[in-house]
Amino acid sequence: PVLVADAGNLFFKKDRISEGVTLETAKETAKIISQCFNVIGCDVFSPGSHDFAAGIDFLKTVEESSDFPFISANIFNKNNEKLFEPYIIIEKEGKKIGFIGLSSVFLNEKLNVKDPFKILKSLSEEVSAKTDMVILLFNASEKDLNRLKTKDYPIDLTIRSRSNLPPAVSKDGGSFDIPIYSIGMRGKYVFEFDINIGDSSSEFIDLIHVESSLDKANNFLDNYNVNSGESIDLNEEFKDDPQVLNNILKNLEKKQQLEDLLNNKSNYFSFIKHSLDKQISDDFKILNIIDLGKERINKLHGPLPDDGHNHHHHNHKH
Repeated sequence: PVLVADAGNLFFKKDRISEGVTLETAKETAKIISQCFNVIGCDVFSPGSHDFAAGIDFLKTVEESSDFPFISANIFNKNNEKLFEPYIIIEKEGKKIGFIGLSSVFLNEKLNVKDPFKILKSLSEEVSAKTDMVILLFNASEKDLNRLKTKDYPIDLTIRSRSNLPPAVSKDGGSFDIPIYSIGMRGKYVFEFDINIGDSSSEFIDLIHVESSLDKANNFLDNYNVNSGESIDLNEEFKDDPQVLNNILKNLEKKQQLEDLLNNKSNYFSFIKHSLDKQISDDFKILNIIDLGKERINKLHGPLPDDGHNHHHHNHKH
């Protein structure tokens, strides 16, 4: 079973677009992307600031033609009415996955975007009580990302868009109470998370982060020829260097903790990063949608300008 999710900034590449030909072309491109996602089978989408570049009414029109739900817990109209449902629960193989949609505050004269952290704690607790796993789709600024790293809310995984990191990189992972992955921009990579849900009462562990931490501990101990299976007197061996002795004891304890975590894991995930390059074969249904969209644009305005999306080769299709 597969779930496809997108954390925002999908339809446009910036918050504001010039009126006229540029805007009309961008709207047609957004429709192409939506139609492609319908073919892919997207399960949930949480809009970010860029997605409102052509206005609320246009985005709601795109939503109506999309076969996948839009969610957002903190984006409201000026009358303080919610534009989308705050979360969605999807059941696969008897397991319930809750997706929460959030965005950092951004300025838009037609919107009221509320501080995401004023609602996140209670909302995550509500969703956690109903599900086996909670995934936050967060179009987050660097400031809000750092705020999230200090929280211990019942969120098992955060997928973060609006990243300035190179698209191949995520520096966060399982380093904090809430594992965070910054996916990067431009849609040139897809992160495939392999999730195992065993006992819904157990915390999720980020396998890659835990295994990496264990490797570091083992490498440190190897440098000092320390094997946890040997019965040597470490106090005697390193009596002349108390700092090294202290670090060895810390790494031995860490090694034991991480091994216990891996040996008793129940809920866990790992990920593979896929580069959407020319080595991946094109999907002809997707290419057809793009070609028809280009024809519509050509009839209206002349040839389609290069908007940086390069749809033929990474066309949001996998």
